[in-house]
Amino acid sequence: MALTCKLLALALAFVACTVSGEDAPSIETNGGDMEFRLRREDAEATFSREKRETVTIFTLASDIGTLQRQMAAVEASVSSLPSSIDALATAVKAQVDSVKRIDDLVGKVSDAQASAKTLDGQMTEVKNTLATVSSKLSGIDGIKSDLSDVTREVASLGSIRSDMEKALATSEAKVTTQVNAAVAEAKREAESAVNSVSGTETFYVNWNRQSCRGSGVKTLYWGFTWGNHHDHSGGANPLCIKYGANVGGTSYTDSVDQLYYIGTDHCGSPPNVDCNRPTACAMCHVQKPCYMELGTGQCSHEDYETQYDGHMFGGHHSHKANTERICLDRAGQYSSSGQSGAYIYPSATQNDFGGRTGDRLITCNWCCKK
Repeated sequence: MALTCKLLALALAFVACTVSGEDAPSIETNGGDMEFRLRREDAEATFSREKRETVTIFTLASDIGTLQRQMAAVEASVSSLPSSIDALATAVKAQVDSVKRIDDLVGKVSDAQASAKTLDGQMTEVKNTLATVSSKLSGIDGIKSDLSDVTREVASLGSIRSDMEKALATSEAKVTTQVNAAVAEAKREAESAVNSVSGTETFYVNWNRQSCRGSGVKTLYWGFTWGNHHDHSGGANPLCIKYGANVGGTSYTDSVDQLYYIGTDHCGSPPNVDCNRPTACAMCHVQKPCYMELGTGQCSHEDYETQYDGHMFGGHHSHKANTERICLDRAGQYSSSGQSGAYIYPSATQNDFGGRTGDRLITCNWCCKK
């Protein structure tokens, strides 16, 4: 059985001719041959023919099987290609790492060679030093002498250092003292300047004194205390009039505020206050704030201190004169004796109240800032 296959798709199915003019091409047979007639200058012909070949089906099937086996082998080779590529990449990477390690080894060898050269130089220096030491050891007696001189110099330097340390300690102590004194003085000046600018100066009367008592205080003048006669009515506040000052016009009438110098009376109970004495007074000035504190015998504010202290005195409860109470200094100063009819008496509570008992004298403290 035979199979006829069309191996070439070229069929002599038609002849295509392109002709211009009236004469058409013609095909004729002559003794088994084909003759084509057309005008040479006006026509172009294209010919196709069909080739036929006879093969057996079994040969074709064998060829197809062989082709399939070859294709399977190709496909197997292609499928194993990625793993082969990966293995190749791993091998290449290992070779690259080996090359890097070789490069590192070469570098270390170079470093070792350089270190060996350096060590050779150092060994040469050591040999030279040993030769020098050997030459010096030959003059050991001279070296001992030099060491003795050096020892003496060191001892001398130690003594000098000790003297310098003592002098430095003395100088530091002096400088510290001077600095502390300068700082304290600057602080006082600054406080004085601040007080002067801020207007914290205080003027007050130190009663029962001819001079002001306390720290940083200045006595402006001294004199005696004047007020109302005990049997008269009129002004209440005592006045501190300067001793020896006789300025003012002469009064020719009794229609005036009559003043008498004030003396103490019935004053045996307050300590250090004399009776039947004209009461002196001093006008004081201090560059700091002050206040009067009563009944405690101290200054309660921690930043203040007592300028002077004593007891309160005022007018007698049965007299017409309404004399204001004043703080008489317990350290009184007296220059004369006598009375004029104006008196002041110790002030005392009459009731048990407010934590105080009756018949208690009233202490007073004139407190100023430290």
